[in-house]
Amino acid sequence: MSRKLALVVDDNADDRRLLKHYLEQRGYATLQAGNGEAALEAAQASPPDLIVSDALMPDMDGFQLLRRVRHSSRLKLTPFIFYSAVYTGQRDQELALSLGADAFIVKPKEPEAFWRELDAALARNHAARRAAAEELPDEESFLRKYSAIVARKVEEKVAELKRTQAELELGERKYRNIFNSITDVILVSDFTRRVIDANRPALDTLFGYSLEEVRGTSAQRFYAEEADFEAVGCFFIEASCPREPLEVLGLRKDGSTFAAEVRGLRLSDESGQELADITIWRDISERRRTAQELRQALAAAKESREQIDAILRSVADGLLVTDGENRLIMMNRPAEDLLGVSMEEAFQKPIGTVIRQSALQQHLAVLSGTSGETLLDLELTDKSRGEIRIIQAHTAPVQSRSAGKTGVITILRDVTRDREITRLKSEFISIAAHELRTPLASVMGFAELLLVQGEALDAEQRREFQNYIFEKACVLEKIIDDLLDLSRIESGRPLQLEKAPCDLRRTIEGLVGQYRKESARHRFELQLAEGPAVLDLDQGKIVQVLENLLSNAVKYSPRGGSIQVTGAPLEHHYQVRIADQGVGMTPEQLERVFDKFYRADTSDTAVPGLGLGMSIVKVIIEDHGGDIRVESQPGLGTQVTFRLPLGDNGSRGPG
Repeated sequence: MSRKLALVVDDNADDRRLLKHYLEQRGYATLQAGNGEAALEAAQASPPDLIVSDALMPDMDGFQLLRRVRHSSRLKLTPFIFYSAVYTGQRDQELALSLGADAFIVKPKEPEAFWRELDAALARNHAARRAAAEELPDEESFLRKYSAIVARKVEEKVAELKRTQAELELGERKYRNIFNSITDVILVSDFTRRVIDANRPALDTLFGYSLEEVRGTSAQRFYAEEADFEAVGCFFIEASCPREPLEVLGLRKDGSTFAAEVRGLRLSDESGQELADITIWRDISERRRTAQELRQALAAAKESREQIDAILRSVADGLLVTDGENRLIMMNRPAEDLLGVSMEEAFQKPIGTVIRQSALQQHLAVLSGTSGETLLDLELTDKSRGEIRIIQAHTAPVQSRSAGKTGVITILRDVTRDREITRLKSEFISIAAHELRTPLASVMGFAELLLVQGEALDAEQRREFQNYIFEKACVLEKIIDDLLDLSRIESGRPLQLEKAPCDLRRTIEGLVGQYRKESARHRFELQLAEGPAVLDLDQGKIVQVLENLLSNAVKYSPRGGSIQVTGAPLEHHYQVRIADQGVGMTPEQLERVFDKFYRADTSDTAVPGLGLGMSIVKVIIEDHGGDIRVESQPGLGTQVTFRLPLGDNGSRGPG
């Protein structure tokens, strides 16, 4: 009697081997495929008795494969089981069943639990499966339900954020007593400089306000001079952050003033996400009382029209000022370049007739009658660059002490790069979690097999499973090392190099030899100058560089081909070049190849990686006093060249 045939579909080779082991123990013969397209072709050629598939895979994923199977006359009644780590929870499983699956089993799962859920799914008879096949959703319904899976993950992230918020609130209560015991005034404000929090006793003592009176209002109320308020704002702009505290004139609730020393800093969490601005006030009235007249004279001078115009025109961000009748009275050069209109053309004209950017025009029209500050991101076309930019419009009223609101000032800041960095960091967190989970699933699965069936396995199987666990542990160690290197780089600390004489030629030969054994599809061509190449290097870090470049050459040459590795001494450097015949990069991708967190393809089916490798490689090479460059063309491959200084140990070439 012939054995039943099971088709195993997963883009992860370790998971395919694990499933193959599970199924063969139950008497199944197995076919394997790395994606839905290959699986469908195999199933049409040899219809299986069972299909077990991952959810997300390259080219055609599990849900698309399910739809094709259920609409195939030869395969529509074939039992179809999802075995995936991507989705969890009863609702996701119910959704998969409504699309025609027989079960949704979550990775990793010990053999007994896997077989129990598999048997329950296979217990459905042909009549029930045929009835279910007749009720499969149409194309539109399928896409709608498929989209619901993604929406479910968004809901889970929102719930996770709420739990994090609760933890933060608990931490705030724990440290409130310490916060309120500080004698200096500590003001916590948002990025528009509106007060969020303060230490109550010090606030009442120094300024005479309760926290409830100032919360939600602009921190400008504490400054007797607007210039001081603007100067303290420089603390929160990293490029111009002052090193020493500023001396300002504080303003109390009763209208009296005092000399104060003010520091400012921007508060961030462990991931670098900016949270709030902190301003620390210290009363220095006694030691600065003699300077009061000088400060008042300086403030009076700064109120002159000529000096204000000079200050405003020196602002790097775009700046617009309108009067009480909404006519343009001030515009600096960056604003002229951004909006494509000169100050001479626009002076004293209604703002609505001057600005041709509809989004900004509508924003200013809405704000013309308000008296508070606003902050809004707008997509505007930069006339000088001819491209769409994300512009942060910060609008606030211009207040006169005698006449109240006399106009509106708008600062246009280009935050395109900031938003891109934020997006890349978010993607990095998601990618890092996925990259850690993939090898972890294999470690858990094979470790569970050893624990549960260790005595039933022969010595060769145990060694094989132990090797799988060790290999995936090495992958986890590599990811963690990259994260630690990134932490050092982000904190401004140089990498720790342990230099010693190292034969670079022998190191390259050894690594290329390993890759020849591990990647039979690729042809490694090694051309190194004769004789040793002894350089003063941190061998471990240089091995990290070479492994990263060789690994990239292999991963981005999925169809195999030649990988050329050459090395030769120059006059002052030893040069190494690694060239592949892989997919290559576009000019845009090439320009950002050394950016932290950047990956040319961030989809779930992309080549694995955190997007840190090339940025760390560049730091290692440069910390050794060398340099690196990358050349690439789409479809023609990539060539990476780096040079390391020869120093006293290296042999010299012809130049």
